[in-house]
Amino acid sequence: MYFGLAPEPINIEMNRKSFKILLAFTVLVVGLYFLVNGLIEASGFLKPVFLAVLLAMVLIPLSQKMETWGLNRALSSISSVVISMLALAVILGLLAVQVNKMSSNWPDIKENLKPQIERFTEAVQNTMGLTEKELDALVEKNMPFSIAGKSASDQSASPEKKKKESSMPDVSSQTVGTAGSAVLNIFSFMGTFFLVFIYIFFILFYRRKIKKSILRFFSKDKREEAQRVLSQSVKLSGQYLIGRMILIFFLAIIYSVGLFSFGIKNAIFIGIFSSVLSIIPYVGNIIGFVLATIMATVSGGELWMYLGVVITFTVAQFAESYILQPYVVGDKVDLNPIVTILVVVIGGSVWGIMGMIISIPIFGICKIIFDHIPAMEPLGYALGGEDVGDDGPGFFEKLADKIKS
Repeated sequence: MYFGLAPEPINIEMNRKSFKILLAFTVLVVGLYFLVNGLIEASGFLKPVFLAVLLAMVLIPLSQKMETWGLNRALSSISSVVISMLALAVILGLLAVQVNKMSSNWPDIKENLKPQIERFTEAVQNTMGLTEKELDALVEKNMPFSIAGKSASDQSASPEKKKKESSMPDVSSQTVGTAGSAVLNIFSFMGTFFLVFIYIFFILFYRRKIKKSILRFFSKDKREEAQRVLSQSVKLSGQYLIGRMILIFFLAIIYSVGLFSFGIKNAIFIGIFSSVLSIIPYVGNIIGFVLATIMATVSGGELWMYLGVVITFTVAQFAESYILQPYVVGDKVDLNPIVTILVVVIGGSVWGIMGMIISIPIFGICKIIFDHIPAMEPLGYALGGEDVGDDGPGFFEKLADKIKS
């Protein structure tokens, strides 16, 4: 007779599947936890390596071109590294000149900011109904230094204490410690700077051996397909990075010319800085816009200056999104906005500013690899922005198409 005992094997099988899913999820969470902690702990070693790999992908076509001219592998690798160092030195030198110019104008900037700060203070007082003393007390309570630049303890100090402090030497132990820390930071930066280019040279010099080493992880019947995927990934990722650099160059011109036309001070510095920040999607554009708005305030605070900032950044964003990026960078490594934001946040949490900058190229390369591996193609599709908006091109897309045609 049948007493209802048959469903027990089915329940056991379902329990086994549930246990496997739970175990896989637990392993995934624990693995991600230790992976993130490992990346944070090894950031001093991994950040230069990842940066060197990305830059080496950009320099591989240049090194290959030099080898076709008759140079051997060592000379072509050294020449590529020297050219990249000179290009970076020119960019840093241009930024240094603009920063020096901006610092020399700092007294005028502070003088121009005083009326704007007074207007803002009056607006806050009128809105919140606070007196000047109450506002000063609120600022001193929430900020370590007052508007005048002195702490509350310094303001309440006795005349004898102030006289004693004024007779002390100008150079304090804190000043010496700050100077020593600055010197150590400079040497650390220079060491990392040269270490990156040493890595680049050896990656370029041993790129064939590195490629063969990676292919040895695959079986012989799949090695040809793996080689094709690896070659296409390196080629496309290099083109993507070069496209981003070209995009930064065009954005720097648009920002600089636009801001300079509307009379914004230090327009070249803001243009270069904002274009470099465009590497960090969304966040970089917002920071550049805020900086340009502040400089418009410093430049006089006229209404047409603020309108100039809005017009310049609107035109730049339109050109970047609908003309330059599809034409120069292409859409083969395009990440959708949700993934982009998550990637930037994760990169900033793990490696700070450097992580925010290199996270987009790294995940772009991962998307390239996923697109060429059948088993990982759904993940590559999820990372990309294809097939979003099936209603056809919108107004801006149609306008961009007309401009490009």
